[in-house]
Amino acid sequence: MINITKNETKFNDLEEKMWNKKMQEGLEELKEQLKQIDYQLLKNKNNKELEVKDFQKTTIKCKFGDLEFYRRRYILKKNGKTKIIYLLDIYLELGYLGQYSQSIVEMVLKEATEKSYRKTAETIRETTNVSITHTAARKILIDFSEKHIEKMEKEKLRLYENGYIEGEKELKIIYEESDGIYISKQNRSKNKNQRKGKKLKSEIKIGIIHEGFEKRYSNDFKVKNKQMVATIKKAKYFKRLVDMTIGTTYKENMIEKIIINADGAGWCKDIAESPKERYQLDMFHIQKRITETVQDSEYKELMSGIVKTNKPGYIFNIIYNYKVELEYDKKRTN
Repeated sequence: MINITKNETKFNDLEEKMWNKKMQEGLEELKEQLKQIDYQLLKNKNNKELEVKDFQKTTIKCKFGDLEFYRRRYILKKNGKTKIIYLLDIYLELGYLGQYSQSIVEMVLKEATEKSYRKTAETIRETTNVSITHTAARKILIDFSEKHIEKMEKEKLRLYENGYIEGEKELKIIYEESDGIYISKQNRSKNKNQRKGKKLKSEIKIGIIHEGFEKRYSNDFKVKNKQMVATIKKAKYFKRLVDMTIGTTYKENMIEKIIINADGAGWCKDIAESPKERYQLDMFHIQKRITETVQDSEYKELMSGIVKTNKPGYIFNIIYNYKVELEYDKKRTN
């Protein structure tokens, strides 16, 4: 029986004890899942040039604290050269920024846009089990550069295109939304001579890969399992990034169709190369084309409505009737 008068335990003590317990349980479970994924990557490895050498220990600072675990180290021998590869690191993008997990880096980046480095470090320490200094928070922000992301991107591309990594998820239909956004480049007066004749705008090519839509509320839907790809490079490189994202998430031999929705830009059409890929205008731009092209309000309403149904092909009958009426009206006026 607890003697209430002598009990000095506070709620904060119980809360702190439970927090530490759950953090430790999280570390152990995460460590076990990493072990299983590493083993699956070994089983699915289909390249004889990639050989297991040994296991190497590493530490990642994640939300649960310092995660210490072992993962397989591979040796890649090709063209007389030898390279060390960690498939688990590449597949899961471990060590997103040195010793920190992606979630910790994202938290630092988000907090640092609103707070000082010292306050950012305090927030990280209070909301996770990671001990971080304001100096470390500043270094994360500085090191998170385009060069680092590009390095990780190129390595993953190389492994995917050489058949070293493959997705596990099985799905018949994948959707891709592609679009471009133009951004202005800086045009400082001191660089005017160097910039003469060059474009002062760059297009960011954006792709959203998803599995369709799922109901969120009674009359609202959200994109299911969304992944985003973006680059300012050419359409061919964008296409490689999209293929890599799909190929490292899904089993490509199980995919029957990839539906590409876009705004009609030339580069969007050009990336639909595979027999599995189907290019089409997205709903926004279909409606925009109808609004811009069709003058008759009755036909405009009919066309806008039919493309939203499960029988959009009927729009061709409506277009034909509209064409006949336009030709008839033209003859009457002449």
